[in-house]
Amino acid sequence: ITAVSDNCPCVQWQDENWEINTDNDGISKEEEAAAPNSGDANNDGTIDSIQNFVSSFVNPVTSKYTVVETDAVCDLNAVSADAESNKSAQDSGYAYSTGLVNFTADCGTPGYTTTVRLIFFDKLSSGLVLRKFNPTTNAYFTIGNATVTDSVIGGRPALVVTYQIVD
Repeated sequence: ITAVSDNCPCVQWQDENWEINTDNDGISKEEEAAAPNSGDANNDGTIDSIQNFVSSFVNPVTSKYTVVETDAVCDLNAVSADAESNKSAQDSGYAYSTGLVNFTADCGTPGYTTTVRLIFFDKLSSGLVLRKFNPTTNAYFTIGNATVTDSVIGGRPALVVTYQIVD
């Protein structure tokens, strides 16, 4: 049973104990706890479920874990991934094997620049580029300042994409 209010933290009932879900990313603590690297999927030494700026979840497009991480001053909200076919327009020049990751980051200060890291487990870069879909214009474009690298986290291969955005 989950009680939801406009003033989260949300209270979740589990195993006869009350547990506070203190981040508002929309991902359950259980899902984040089951992430690679013993729940520390971004490999920073702290479990993801207690960090407002990190979300780890099973990507419905790949059925593998995906991580969204921003600077620690930011709060992530509404984190998810979706298939390109579910968008109002398709990008004929590209295939989106990891889906399109959606999130909102509130960094507290308008104009703040944050570094975003996306981690896709069990995926390697193999010539991938970072693209963004703008639902207002139905246009896709390449994010030019992104780095795409291969890594290993918790013994598992991972594709790591790093770029900056302005709040």
